[in-house]
Amino acid sequence: MRSTPIEEEARSSALRIRQDKGNRFLSIVEACRWPATLVALLLTVLWFDHSGWGNFDASYDSGVYLESARMIRRGYPQYDVVFGSQPPLWLPLLRLSFVLFGESFFAGQLMSSAACLITVLAVMAIVAQLRDRSSAVMAALLVVLAPVELSWSRAVIADVPSSAFAAVSIALVARYASSGSRLWLVLTAVAIAASVLVKALGVYTLPPVVLLVLDRWRYASRLDRGAKIYGVSQDVVILGTTIAGLILPVALAAGLPKVWDQVVLFHLRARVSAGAGEPWRMIFNCWPGNGPLQMLIALSGLCILGGWRGLALLAWVLSTALGLLQQRPLFEHHLLAIIPASAVAAAFGWGEIVARSLNYWNDSRHGWG
Repeated sequence: MRSTPIEEEARSSALRIRQDKGNRFLSIVEACRWPATLVALLLTVLWFDHSGWGNFDASYDSGVYLESARMIRRGYPQYDVVFGSQPPLWLPLLRLSFVLFGESFFAGQLMSSAACLITVLAVMAIVAQLRDRSSAVMAALLVVLAPVELSWSRAVIADVPSSAFAAVSIALVARYASSGSRLWLVLTAVAIAASVLVKALGVYTLPPVVLLVLDRWRYASRLDRGAKIYGVSQDVVILGTTIAGLILPVALAAGLPKVWDQVVLFHLRARVSAGAGEPWRMIFNCWPGNGPLQMLIALSGLCILGGWRGLALLAWVLSTALGLLQQRPLFEHHLLAIIPASAVAAAFGWGEIVARSLNYWNDSRHGWG
């Protein structure tokens, strides 16, 4: 028996409703997939890197910094009564964690944990903007699984927040390179200044930041060469003046001669008295005992396949490595500076290889067809 037009229309309408519900469900899943991945990764970071909060830690540096921050909180001036071997923002930052969470080792660990989470998020933001989200997840896992990160992420040391600010600066300048809004450039300079004021790791980000600024103007096709050079010059002036305008007042307020003596000259004297050691071996052993991860990082030079942006990421790795080679003495926790750079470069390079392989496979399959 044939259906009437009204019945056929009712069935068609019911089918469309089911299809619409299915499409809405798939769109919700698609929209939630990336946030769910972020949450899962952050929980992984907390599980691997920050289990055992508040337990005893025999780290000498952590104990000295915690006691120095406690004295500053009680009114003793930094670089005067309290010796400060790090730039002026580090101990006040640690004192802030005391104010928020109480005066304890646990409060210092919470600050390090927050900085570690910021580093992971910044690394993912860099690779997601410059490559793709799958590569961003890979970069985050490389950071989380690095034994140096696992060992020192619970320690109360300046390297952890400084490397976090440095990674944030690269994420912000990557945003500037894609959007062109100079607000992101100013925020980049603020992040670099914050990193330098905690520990001078932010200096290592200057080469990649400049290269990504150049990349922003390379694709301004409507402008002639003179206009591009003028735009780059303006950006460099904005970066330089903002960084200097933030660092110099803080250093002057803390007492520039004392800061110079305790932060700069102190480390130069330590450099003279320290042995040469084997810094290259330490740098390449950031992922000891894990052959696949060591291979990934050793091949971080593959990011050069990504053109100018890949070159910027490689410059981040090389400038950090060269800076660490000048560090005397070089301790294991200093290698926290190169973990984000290496992870970003490796993930970006492998993402580029995967994309090229897929394109080659698709082209070949179409050719066979």
